[in-house]
This record gives sequence, C-alpha cells and structure tokens, in this order.
Amino acid sequence: MDANRQLQTRLESAEQKLDVQTDQISSYLTEARTDGLTGLLNRKAFDKALDGLFGNWVAQEQPFSMGMLDIDHFKQINDTYGHPAGDAVLRQVSALLQSELGQEVCVARYGGEEFAVLSLSTGEQTAAVLDRVRNLISQLQITHDAHVISVSISAGAAQIEADDKIGVLVRRADEALYAAKLGGRNRVYRYDGTMCHLVTKGATRAAEQSSLAADASQTANELSQAQAADSKIADRLQRIVEEESRRLVRR
Repeated sequence: MDANRQLQTRLESAEQKLDVQTDQISSYLTEARTDGLTGLLNRKAFDKALDGLFGNWVAQEQPFSMGMLDIDHFKQINDTYGHPAGDAVLRQVSALLQSELGQEVCVARYGGEEFAVLSLSTGEQTAAVLDRVRNLISQLQITHDAHVISVSISAGAAQIEADDKIGVLVRRADEALYAAKLGGRNRVYRYDGTMCHLVTKGATRAAEQSSLAADASQTANELSQAQAADSKIADRLQRIVEEESRRLVRR
C-alpha cells in the first residue's frame, strides 16, 4: 500500500510539473507572437498567418483579402503631446481594432503606427468593414495628461487574385492605403485588380485640402528644425576652427 501511495504521489507531482511547463511554454509562445505595447499579434505572427492563407489559396483556391491601416499624422501626435501620449493612442486604437475585427483571421500591429488585417471575406467586404472601423476611430476622444487627442486612420484593402504572389497582394493593399493618404486621409480605398477606388462615402475635397495643409505645416516645421540644427552645427564648427587657429598661432 505504501508503495502504491508513493507511486501515486510521484505521478501527481510529475503531472503538476508538466502542467507548469505547459503553461510556461504557452506563455512563451504567446509573448513571441504578441506585440508588447498593443497586445495585438506582431509582424512575425502576421507573416506566418499570411503564409498559411496563401498556401490554402494555392492548394484550394480559398480566396482572402488583406487590409492595411495607418494612424494619420502620428508623428505630429508624438511631437505635440509626447511619446507616452502616442503609446496611449496606439493602445486605444488597437483595443478598438481587436474589439471590432477580432473575428477576422488576423489583426496585427504591422510596424510603428501601421496595422494589418487578414480576412476570408472579399476585398470589397473587407474595405467596407475597415470603413466602419475608420468611422468608429474618428469618434475616439483619447485623454492623456489632461489633453484630449482626436485620431483618424487611413486604410486600404486588396483581395488575392489569380497568379498573385504574396508580395503582390501586400503591395496592392499598400497602394490602396497610399491612395487613401494621398486622397486626404481619414478614408478607405480598395484595390480591385486594376486601380484603387474610394470606399468612404462623403469624403470631400475640403478634407483633402485640410490634410494637405497639415502635411505642409508639418513639413515646414521639420524643415525649420533641421535648419536650426544645421545652424548650431555650423556655429560649433566655426568655433572649433577659430580655437584651432589660435592654438597654432600660439605655437
């Protein structure tokens, strides 16, 4: 009986250790696949999911689509309110994306202020979903250190087509995103295989002009900062030259 009890105790202890190790492995795998700031999947996990969907497309012709989203004027948010505020914006936008797009195959932080989505829906359907999310994000009022920060996103969507490679799909989704930015931001474009089409209803020329004005203002500020930095460097070099000249004269 004692031998049986000892054996049972050892088995229970071994099972507990195995459970702990299994939990640790699961935790490590989650960390390896997750973006630390936002809690979304990271770029590596996204690429793996994209490879899987592409494999299904090649083997079974199961269609899918990709969306790319970018927070508008994110650098300006960082410059105006500070990087902690920028992090707060990333977290809240990510939380909304997870809430609204969690049923899709993959929602990931693609890099910086850019996000990516994979869906088994058509490109048209994905673009419509992204436009709904865009509208929700435009209503966010993000509070950080007594500042209320308004946010908008631009997005593009594309669907896998016959004979496409992964790189082609990614490029088309990116082209649609670029069209949304060029068109005035806070809007969604869809690539249909030949060109990009505006999805967002009610997008106006005024919004485009406002966006371009903001871009011009930001560029002017960056240029002014660069010129100031160049001036400081030039002054410093001049002082070094003068000091070196005086030192040589004293010799």
